[in-house]
Amino acid sequence: MADGCGAGRSLNVSASRKDSWDRGLLRPKEAAAWLGVSLRTLYREVASGKLPRPVKVGACSRFPQTELERYVEQLKRERSG
Repeated sequence: MADGCGAGRSLNVSASRKDSWDRGLLRPKEAAAWLGVSLRTLYREVASGKLPRPVKVGACSRFPQTELERYVEQLKRERSG
């Protein structure tokens, strides 16, 4: 389920990662880490409709951080309600 974007490139990974964070778009692995879940759980939540589908940037999947934040806020509201 990895998006395969950037695989095999000789880019500086930390600079590449910083760029995606600066734009507010997270790679699937970064989104899963941000949420504290596995990649499989991330995609399971997407498949169930609980988490919005990632946006496509070319052939790459990216999760807008703002949507992840809304997802977490919704989970908090459900827990409180």
